[in-house]
Amino acid sequence: MKIKKLLLNYWCVAIPAFIIAGTVCGYSLSAQTILKELLGLSSSVMIFAWYVPFYCVSILVMVPLQKLMSRNVEIGVVFGVILPIAVFAILKKMPLSSEIGILFNNLKHWFPCVSVGFMSYKYNLLEKIDGYLENVNKNIVSILLIVLCFVGRYFVSALDFAYCLFLTYAIINLKINEKSIAGRFIDLCGRNSSNMWFLHCLYFAEATRNTIQPLAFFARNPILIYIVAVFELIVLSEIIDAIKSKVTSKIL
Repeated sequence: MKIKKLLLNYWCVAIPAFIIAGTVCGYSLSAQTILKELLGLSSSVMIFAWYVPFYCVSILVMVPLQKLMSRNVEIGVVFGVILPIAVFAILKKMPLSSEIGILFNNLKHWFPCVSVGFMSYKYNLLEKIDGYLENVNKNIVSILLIVLCFVGRYFVSALDFAYCLFLTYAIINLKINEKSIAGRFIDLCGRNSSNMWFLHCLYFAEATRNTIQPLAFFARNPILIYIVAVFELIVLSEIIDAIKSKVTSKIL
């Protein structure tokens, strides 16, 4: 069901994107390219759609690994982090198509993050970290962790599976009030995150960037560009969800 839901959300963005690329942007798409794009195996239009095949494979791989990772943390690290890195590193070196090679490379890097997320929930890792830091100022620790994670990622991005755990802890411990402006904004972005991720392909894809990018980049200032782009993405996401709800309600 999770895979079905992701694919439905993705196609609700991808198909209109193909239409925009072909009609508004004048980009020629072959049937083969469209098929690959629908599977997230091409990046002419949906440049960040690598997440689609990654997510689908990750869900399937997690099924047998969950039992092993549920035994204890040590076994979880071996089978959820170390072994997948080794296996996917070997697989990506095999003489396969470039699309499959990219998929295995993404799995090698990002699947351990999925495993750490599962183990964080299973073994209450965030609560345990909080216990170790109970006598220190949480706001200062959170800010330091956020800075260290971004700096660390700049130099050693291979440790993303560790950064994601500490970054999650840091953000949670900032204790942003959900009713505040910041809290409501984060909630809004969270609810639209999947659509926003796929929609922002239009700003950077080869097929659409020359036409779509100026709609946000006219602001010139990086901060203003970010604000305009996020606003546009949220509006488009809400429109897509509204249309999808009406269509699915009539079909189902």
